[in-house]
Amino acid sequence: MEIATMSTPLPISLFPFLLLIPALCFPICHANSNVFCIQSEREALLKFKNHLIHPSNRLSSWVEGGDCCKWIGVVCHNSTGYVNQLHLAAPLLEPDFYAPPAEWEAYERSKL
Repeated sequence: MEIATMSTPLPISLFPFLLLIPALCFPICHANSNVFCIQSEREALLKFKNHLIHPSNRLSSWVEGGDCCKWIGVVCHNSTGYVNQLHLAAPLLEPDFYAPPAEWEAYERSKL
C-alpha cells in the first residue's frame, strides 16, 4: 500500500520563510538615531581625556553634558548607546622640519 504524498517544489515551499527574514532582521539591523551614550561611559571618556595631550584640539567636541556618541573619534552601538570604538589616531601631518622641538614632541605624544 502506497501513501500518496503531495510534494511542493522546494523553491516555492521556502517562499514563506524568505518573507520572514526581513521581518526578523529589521529590529536588529535598523539603526536607532535616538540612542544617546551611557552617562557612566561619558564620564569615563572625560576622565580619560583629562590625561591626554591633544595639541591639535581634536578632542574639543568632548564636553560635559554632550552626547558622547556624537564626539569626534567615538563610535557607539546604534541600539544600546555603549561605546564600541575609539578612533584617536593623530593626523598624519608632521611638523615642518625646522619646527621647534616642543612642536615635534607634541606631535610624537599625539600618536596614540
